[in-house]
Amino acid sequence: MNYIYAELDDNNVCIAVSMLAGEVVADNMIHLDAYDTDLLSKKYENGEWSKENFYLEPSFEEKRAEYLRLIRDAETLGEMDKVDRLRQEWLEVKQQFED
Repeated sequence: MNYIYAELDDNNVCIAVSMLAGEVVADNMIHLDAYDTDLLSKKYENGEWSKENFYLEPSFEEKRAEYLRLIRDAETLGEMDKVDRLRQEWLEVKQQFED
C-alpha cells in the first residue's frame, strides 16, 4: 500500500507531493487521497487548500535537483516502478523547460 502526502514548508505552503511506502506522522505532512501535484505552491490552512500559488515556478536546476533526490530515494528503497515513473516524469518536465 502506498501513502500519499503533501509536504509543507514553515509557511504551510506545499513544497512536495510524495508517494511513500509507509505511514508518516508529522505536522508538516498532510495525508492525501490522490497524488495531486497541483497542490504544489498552495497554502494549507484550517484543513483547506488555497486556490492561489504562493511561490514562483522552480527553476530548471531546482526541478532537476528535486527529481534527482526523488529518484535516488526510490532507488535506495528498491522501488524500481517508482524510479521508472519518476524518470519518465523528469523527461516530460525537462521537455517543458526546453520548449
